[in-house]
Amino acid sequence: MKRITALFLAVTMIALLTVFTEGTSAAWDGTTIDTSWYNPNDTTFTLTTPEQLAGLAAIVNETAVNIDPDNFVGKTVILGADVDLGGKNWAPIATDSGASVSGFMGMFDGQGHYIKNLTIDMVVREPNGIRYGLFGVIGSTGTVKSINFVGASVVTKDTTYSGVVAGYVLGGTVSRCTVDASSRVECYTSSNGMIAGRVENGGTIDSCINEGSIYGYGALEGAASAKPNTNVIIGGIVGLAASSVVKNCINYGRVEAAAKSMTPNQSGAAGIAGFVNNSEIINCVNYGDISFTDYLKENTTGTGGIVGKFHSGAGSIVNNCYNFGNIAGKENDNTHTGLVGGLGSVLGTIQNCWSVPCGNLEIIGSSMVSGFEVKDCKIVAQTDAEYAAMESAANAI
Repeated sequence: MKRITALFLAVTMIALLTVFTEGTSAAWDGTTIDTSWYNPNDTTFTLTTPEQLAGLAAIVNETAVNIDPDNFVGKTVILGADVDLGGKNWAPIATDSGASVSGFMGMFDGQGHYIKNLTIDMVVREPNGIRYGLFGVIGSTGTVKSINFVGASVVTKDTTYSGVVAGYVLGGTVSRCTVDASSRVECYTSSNGMIAGRVENGGTIDSCINEGSIYGYGALEGAASAKPNTNVIIGGIVGLAASSVVKNCINYGRVEAAAKSMTPNQSGAAGIAGFVNNSEIINCVNYGDISFTDYLKENTTGTGGIVGKFHSGAGSIVNNCYNFGNIAGKENDNTHTGLVGGLGSVLGTIQNCWSVPCGNLEIIGSSMVSGFEVKDCKIVAQTDAEYAAMESAANAI
């Protein structure tokens, strides 16, 4: 099935890239911004060039000349064409400092258009804070939907929340966004995901698909910028979900974490969410391979197909999810590594979840706390009679 899916995705991407190439304006030069489209009294705006998109960032971030900052609450921004950001370093829309600290609060509708070559190469946190993506912060009333990303590269070398769509979703919504297989996120610490880094306060990630790869590193030898004893929390969709919902999402990409510290504070890697705190993961599928290697403090690290670690804040639920990926923790560990969930360090529930087998792993690592519930879950091999039903259920998501 995975070979068929990969072939289908490859053919689809070729077709989409052809359409993208034909309908895209010139690539961004990295400096020019256009705010001529903006009138503070209007409530709907349509952007068709990368310069106009950069203008949106400038207006929200209070860097536009002679324009008061606007978080676009109650307003709609429409992407009216495919745009190419040219591989130039991007300042997120709504950083976590200055006037934009509350985040982008309006509606951004990509209308299925493509954003190509989003590039973030962050060495130190200033001047744009610690939230990185096309959007830095999506606020409580903010919605970002229907954007397809091609060739995104997000590299952060300090403590950050980072993702392709958004670094931080603070009560807002991201829906129907996709990230292609040529995209990557490479991060050194904290909460990072291919769609969003961190989702909190009732935030929602809905119907998003990732094909790109994410790499998260702790205190690696030879990496001076990586800080020792810090968090490595990564997911194919989100890094961390707290009091939030991730639903109807699919990960095809590789998730790879490594740490060379004996005592990283907290660590987790998974196909959907690295950490969950009192959150719901519903109707999600992982096809990607997940690994967490090198030296880890075992009582704080989790690796799983859907969730890496059930972290502080009991009550998280993983329901109706499917894993087809290979899962590997430290040295064939099965205490903090599982097919669906890795480490159950607080009370939670995994129910109606199925996975293909991988080594000696169970649905969740064996060191889960007493009272953690695993209900109506199955491990199904390709040769089993129920495998077709598992495929069918996953394909329906």
